[in-house]
Amino acid sequence: MSHPRTPEKEQTWRLNHREWGGPLNLPAYMGRERHLASTEVAADDGMLHWILTDASLEQSEKRNVLASCETIRKRVLYVPPASDEVKEGLGYGIGSVYTYPEFRGKN
Repeated sequence: MSHPRTPEKEQTWRLNHREWGGPLNLPAYMGRERHLASTEVAADDGMLHWILTDASLEQSEKRNVLASCETIRKRVLYVPPASDEVKEGLGYGIGSVYTYPEFRGKN
């Protein structure tokens, strides 16, 4: 896993638009994704984009992207088991998991 370069991230957005774009056309969806990546929640590595690539091509100009996802870090409040005290911590989520169509169903 590594972080995508801008063209790789945008290619992933173009490919997953069909599944996650809803009523948005491609330009609107791309604009939304760029906007979400620039919000306060995404700042300071709060949201990170990841890609799965062929490790042998990791340093290559043209990497073969197999899949992608995002991780999101947020401040959370929680109550530990057997406690009444509210604590503050960090919660993490994984979202927008997407396998490029040509790599689906492989063993």
